[in-house]
Amino acid sequence: QVVRCDTKMKDRCKGSTCNRYQCPAGCLNHKAKIFGTLFYESSSSICRAAIHYGVLDDKGGLVDITRNGKVPFFVKSERHGVQSLSKYKPSSSFMVSKVKVYVHLEGGMHDG
Repeated sequence: QVVRCDTKMKDRCKGSTCNRYQCPAGCLNHKAKIFGTLFYESSSSICRAAIHYGVLDDKGGLVDITRNGKVPFFVKSERHGVQSLSKYKPSSSFMVSKVKVYVHLEGGMHDG
């Protein structure tokens, strides 16, 4: 699923079909809000949470999302140039992780 910088996890995640998203480039300085650290509140931007966590950089790319259920609060922090916000009330959360890419190389060296 291709998403925008400001796409919120809760807007896209209906049922269990939410796991892998393609983020565009240029989300680092976007204004989309994210709440939390490690566990991100479900109204957070998927792509900016991925940058904050260190899964993606400003070039964009693929990110995997894991739903995490309710957590009691969300703590702000600044990581990788992204400032997250705190939210002190229980809400659904998610985690982001790197997409594992298995590259099969045929015959000799390849770049990338």
